[in-house]
Amino acid sequence: MPLIVQVMKQSTNRLKAMAMTGECMGDLKIARRAALDEKKAELRKQNQ
Repeated sequence: MPLIVQVMKQSTNRLKAMAMTGECMGDLKIARRAALDEKKAELRKQNQ
C-alpha cells in the first residue's frame, strides 16, 4: 500500500475519533447542564 494511502486512512480514522469524542463531550455538557437545571429547580421549590 502506498504511503499516501496509509496517511489518508490514518487521518480519516483520527477525524472520526475526534468527531466521536466531540460528540461525547457535547453529550456530557448537555447532561451536566440538565443536572444543574434540576438542582436549580429543586432549590427554587425549597425556597418557596
